[in-house]
Amino acid sequence: MLYNRAFSDPHFSQTHKTLTRGIFFLGGVLFFLATFIFIFPAFVATSIAGLFFLAGVFVLTVAWKLSYGDIWCMRNEEKAAHPL
Repeated sequence: MLYNRAFSDPHFSQTHKTLTRGIFFLGGVLFFLATFIFIFPAFVATSIAGLFFLAGVFVLTVAWKLSYGDIWCMRNEEKAAHPL
């Protein structure tokens, strides 16, 4: 019977082999990441805090550029020329 025979190598194409290897690799990476997060939660919290810090610096830089840049300066010059 066909059902009792083991699958041989020609039944699977190269894409199936690559997909299977990719799934195993992804599972290994996710397992390593979960282990790393469980063992070093302070490192994860510090990384998140660092991202918040960089986002804050970015927002402050954009606000500083807008306050001293051409956009707001032109508006102030227009207000000075026409006080009403």
